[in-house]
Amino acid sequence: MTDQKHLHNEGDLLKRVALADETAFRELMLFYNGQLAPFILQFTKSKEKTEEIIQDIFMQVWTTRET
Repeated sequence: MTDQKHLHNEGDLLKRVALADETAFRELMLFYNGQLAPFILQFTKSKEKTEEIIQDIFMQVWTTRET
């Protein structure tokens, strides 16, 4: 049931992001940053590079949010 709730909330966040809701975008960033950072850090071995990659990912999400 928790997975269903998470998926529902994620879907709602994505819909709100598509409507240019900056609060929803921040929530999405906070949620996924914690999951992405350790994964990317395994490859980059650099906190700075990891942060740069994550920033690039979220910039791409924001700029293509309507598609």
